[in-house]
Amino acid sequence: MKAQGKERDELKQELARLPKGSNVILHPTAITAFADKLTTRSASHIHNRRAKLEATLHLLDDMGELGPIVRELIHSVTLYRDNDNRLVIEVEASLVPFL
Repeated sequence: MKAQGKERDELKQELARLPKGSNVILHPTAITAFADKLTTRSASHIHNRRAKLEATLHLLDDMGELGPIVRELIHSVTLYRDNDNRLVIEVEASLVPFL
């Protein structure tokens, strides 16, 4: 228990040193890189699901709706150290609002 308390305190200190974010902003390069990964797997872009997803992501981003959708999907983000002292990030998300 003491080890967990110490680890929690260390993580709180580490998080306190990080810059505070006021909202989610997706960098245009990140969106483009993600879209490139989706579309480079197939040469047929006309009926390709990944190409349609890329177009949808770009459209949502242009309309300013991509950030709110990401915020709706993500329930929590948990940071902790594993046994090898590596920082692990767990993201809990749900598609229920979109079903």
